Amino acid sequence: LYSQGRFDEALAQLYTARALDPLSPPINNVLGRVQVAAGQHDSALQTLTAIVELDPRQDLAWQQLGHVHLLRGDQRLAVAAFVRAAALSGARDSAHLGYAHAVAGNQNEARKILRLLEEPSPARNELAVHFAIANAGLGDRDRAFFWLESRTCE
Repeated sequence: LYSQGRFDEALAQLYTARALDPLSPPINNVLGRVQVAAGQHDSALQTLTAIVELDPRQDLAWQQLGHVHLLRGDQRLAVAAFVRAAALSGARDSAHLGYAHAVAGNQNEARKILRLLEEPSPARNELAVHFAIANAGLGDRDRAFFWLESRTCE
C-alpha cells in the first residue's frame, strides 16, 4: 500500500499491527516511514522518538528521524540523528549524514564524508543511491547522476 501511495490504508493497517504489538521496532519503523511519506511529520516524530527511546540501537529509526528533522527545517537535529544512525550502520547512513551536512551549509564536512565513502569497498556499489543523494545535497548533479547510472549499469 505504501509503495502505491495509499498512505491512509497503509497507516490503518500499521496502527492495527501496532495495537497488537506496540513495542515492535519493525512495525514502528515502517509506521514512522509511512507517516513521513503521508506528511504527518509530528506523528512521525513521536513514533520514531519512541523507538529510539526504547532501543537507541535502531539505526533505521535514527535515519528516519534525521529526515523528519530536515523536513521540519531543523538541520542541527537532523545532523545529530544522522550521526547516531551512521555510528550504528556505517556507510548507508553516512551518506545521509553527508546530505544533511550539505543542506545545512556544512559543505566541507559533507565533502569529507563523501571522499571517505567513495573509497573502494565491497559495499560501495550497493550504496550508490545513497551516494547520489549526498551529492545532490551538495548540488553536484553530475556526481549524483554518475552514482545513479553506476547502479543501473550493473
